[in-house]
Amino acid sequence: MANTLPKNSDTPIASPDMDSNESTENLHVPIIGFWQQKWVQEFLPIGISLAFHAALLIVGLVFAKQVVELITPTQEQLVIPDASLADGEVGGVPNPGINNDPTRQAMQNTDASVQESNDWANKRSDSLTAAASDSAATSTGAAIGTGFAAAGGASSGLKGGGDGGGKMAKFGPPGGGGGGLTKGLGLGTGGNATAILYLCDFSGSMMGSRSALLIRELRDVVSRLSAKQNFNVVFFKEADSKTFDALDDSKLLPAIAPNKSKLYSFLDDMRPAGQTQPLEGIERAFKMNPRPQIMYILSDGFEAIENPQAVKELIDRLNKDKKTRINTIMFRNAETDWNLPQIKSLDAMMEQIAKEHGGTYKRVSAD
Repeated sequence: MANTLPKNSDTPIASPDMDSNESTENLHVPIIGFWQQKWVQEFLPIGISLAFHAALLIVGLVFAKQVVELITPTQEQLVIPDASLADGEVGGVPNPGINNDPTRQAMQNTDASVQESNDWANKRSDSLTAAASDSAATSTGAAIGTGFAAAGGASSGLKGGGDGGGKMAKFGPPGGGGGGLTKGLGLGTGGNATAILYLCDFSGSMMGSRSALLIRELRDVVSRLSAKQNFNVVFFKEADSKTFDALDDSKLLPAIAPNKSKLYSFLDDMRPAGQTQPLEGIERAFKMNPRPQIMYILSDGFEAIENPQAVKELIDRLNKDKKTRINTIMFRNAETDWNLPQIKSLDAMMEQIAKEHGGTYKRVSAD
């Protein structure tokens, strides 16, 4: 009987050409790896795509704020400069020190109880009651009068020279004297403006008291500027083939201690000279970086210019956008100067410049 296998038997049937041993060793079922699994090959690409796009979305959300800031235009902070001129008793020195040094206060070494004062005197003044006592009046036989205090102090005394007293200065090393504050020229600190320029006449006509007052006020006003502010000082005149001198020829300087000291040295070296030639100084002032928000223009007149109206025409052209507010100050020796026909014309022009450029105008007489 021939050998037969059941139908459902898993035993391989040997080929007639095969050796019986080879038929059982070489025939096997192939092994399928993880990456070859059907579900892996179908879902892996989708999973990778989802993970990649999710990562992009997260990165986009993280940097969205920075991207918006980069593409959003920035708006410059609104600054409203104070175009008012300084007024009242400013710019002077309450107690000029030794040799009238405006940086030092006058003090006395007599009465340590005095801590505050705006005057200086040799000694305390007797009270009016004591000066007007019966004994004093009887001894002199004179009426009560107001005397002149020595060294600037106020005094009360009998008719005649007074007792040389008054309000005493603060206790400390003695200084000069000089009494109260001097009226200011009008130069101010520009309020909240951060770019301020002082354009001042320093021609020969400013010699004497006018230049001394101007130098003193420039020192005072710059000393009060804050470190957030930038400033420059430009003097216009015609001397040594130049028509202007500037603390810095191209830019405004931060109002920090080294630059303030630089200004003080600059002022010490300046001398008024030559004719009044403001045009190049005006052009340079408007080319400063940053451009001034507030400009103070001080002059004693433009008589030397063939066409004084050219000053206004130049300012109108350089400041046609009105971004710089301009304060003007007309400085003369005496009150009677304002009645001179030529001064009246210049006076009106300076007032018009201030009015048309958002500033303030002021008259100042040295006397």
